Amino acid sequence: MNNNFNALAYIRYSLPQQHDMAMNVQGQAIKVYCQEHDIALLETFTDEGGGFTFEGETWRDMEEFMYANKGALHFLIVHSPDRIGRDKKITEALIALLELKYNISVIFVSEH
Repeated sequence: MNNNFNALAYIRYSLPQQHDMAMNVQGQAIKVYCQEHDIALLETFTDEGGGFTFEGETWRDMEEFMYANKGALHFLIVHSPDRIGRDKKITEALIALLELKYNISVIFVSEH
């Protein structure tokens, strides 16, 4: 396997008791996607939160990672759009901002 692309993963779950399920379902789907598409998964950021504001420590850490690896990082891989946000317009705007700011593409492994 010759990984030509690098990615990071973002996993979010709403309740503490969902941690193991989120890691299994979301994490496994992201790993399989990376394997199938020859993408090196450099880092996984996991966030617990219901009402998401994009101001949490994990989100800041992830953006710092994207900034530090700008040019070497190609994708942010997320299980589904609702893992970023529930409001479609806000989620679309945030994705556009991330893609522009860090020169990456946001990929969803599931549209559900």
